[in-house]
Amino acid sequence: MKKLFTQLFIICVFATGFRGSCFFVPTDLENPLSILVYGFRYNLSDAGFVDNYYLAAGANGKIFRSTDPVSDPWTEMPGVTSSNINFMNNCDRYDTAVTFGVGDNGTIIKSLDQGLTWTVMNSGVTGKLNSVDFIGSDIDNAVAVGNSGLMIKTTNGGINWTSVNTGITKNLNSVFSVNSFIMFIAGDNGTLLRSSDGGTTWQNTSLPDTTNDLNKIDLMGSWFFGQIIGMVGNNGRLYRTTNYLFWDSLYTGTNEDLYELKFKNASSGYIAGENGTVRYTTDGGNVWYSDLVLSSITTDRINSSLIINDTTSVGVAGNRIILIHANESLLPVELSLFTYSVQNRNVHLNWTTSSEVNNSGFDIERSNVNSQNSGDWTKIGFINGNGTSSSPNNYEFTDRNLNSGKYNYRLKQIDFNGNYEYFNLTGEVVIGAPEKFELSQNYPNPFNPSTKISYELRVTNYVLLKVYDVLGNEVKTLVNEKQNAGTYEVSFDASDLPSGAYFYKLETTGFAETKKMLLIK
Repeated sequence: MKKLFTQLFIICVFATGFRGSCFFVPTDLENPLSILVYGFRYNLSDAGFVDNYYLAAGANGKIFRSTDPVSDPWTEMPGVTSSNINFMNNCDRYDTAVTFGVGDNGTIIKSLDQGLTWTVMNSGVTGKLNSVDFIGSDIDNAVAVGNSGLMIKTTNGGINWTSVNTGITKNLNSVFSVNSFIMFIAGDNGTLLRSSDGGTTWQNTSLPDTTNDLNKIDLMGSWFFGQIIGMVGNNGRLYRTTNYLFWDSLYTGTNEDLYELKFKNASSGYIAGENGTVRYTTDGGNVWYSDLVLSSITTDRINSSLIINDTTSVGVAGNRIILIHANESLLPVELSLFTYSVQNRNVHLNWTTSSEVNNSGFDIERSNVNSQNSGDWTKIGFINGNGTSSSPNNYEFTDRNLNSGKYNYRLKQIDFNGNYEYFNLTGEVVIGAPEKFELSQNYPNPFNPSTKISYELRVTNYVLLKVYDVLGNEVKTLVNEKQNAGTYEVSFDASDLPSGAYFYKLETTGFAETKKMLLIK
């Protein structure tokens, strides 16, 4: 076995999101790589100690192994095939270390000992295989897919494989098992297959909005109702599903072909692909960012990657194993929860951080979906952060007296150095029409020289709001127009009026009300 010692070249910067980007290159590794895989197994003979291992594979059947991609040199394992290895996957059961590898010429290899030794399995096919996954966490059941609609399935741990007729002739690039029943397969020209019976039958659920090749399906975290699944493809395409039936298209900000997506949790992760493209998100994939150093690590395609820990992600590009980021936490603030509730005309925002580094605080920003400038954000408040903290912290903010309509909210987290990142609230907040007509007491009252008058309209109607003195003379007209159903607030400036009592009257079809206010100068 050959030890591959590395020479370490480090470039580090402070950037939003991924901080301290670095990379290193194995100096004598000349073999192109296509896949990285991480595995673990509980060592029951040593009080439950976890044995971690990392595998890299690629052209000419070469397989390399490490117990720590940063500090432990990669060791070349004894070869069992000369065919290219295109993909590896291991079973995520805690008590096993079963790993499959698939590649060209129908090649399937299997390891039972954390990648130390390998056995060639008889797949019964000669086509190119691109991906393999275990069905649920069952070490005996797996599905492999490949070019020209090729699909094979095993129920006895890879000893025998049977062909599955997909009715598809496109190349199938990625297979992903959500659980023991639901599975997905992504392929060329927007091909997407779904199974709800553990891979026995498949339905063509190809996406109507793309003919781009779909290259990889993987986890984007989890939420209350289950896993969040993502899928990347050519021309910067990214899709996400939370119900396993419908997929949302997400804008990534790049047209490069994407081959990898990895998420640390439901908020933070990255996508990678052609020409060394790396983009990261802090809000579950709604907004994506680039970084100068991240984008200059390599010009090779990033085929595969792993998040090693909070400070390091490793990827393969060409014949190199690269660190996508290092030296700082993946995110200065980890947001574990961001929710809202509506009470009358008020929106109550709640968010929780699981950890914070150098956190000055949060700007709260709102966008009105109904306005002509729906993409404009307005700062409506600020909440102080907790600096540096490794324990959860809860925050809240209430946005009051909103008009009827739809609103988006986001947090702008700012550190003490002025760096910032955004966290978007998922979904639009809807404020419905009031249930009745109502004129509120002005505030403040007494006032000098100005006050605010609020009122609610149950339906769209013509509105007249006027101010009168104690003799019934009209002093000022504040509103004289047709208005939509909703809640309104009007300012009344009495700088040119003497002290005394005044009355304001709201009139609309089927409703009229008058209230008294007092001006004291």
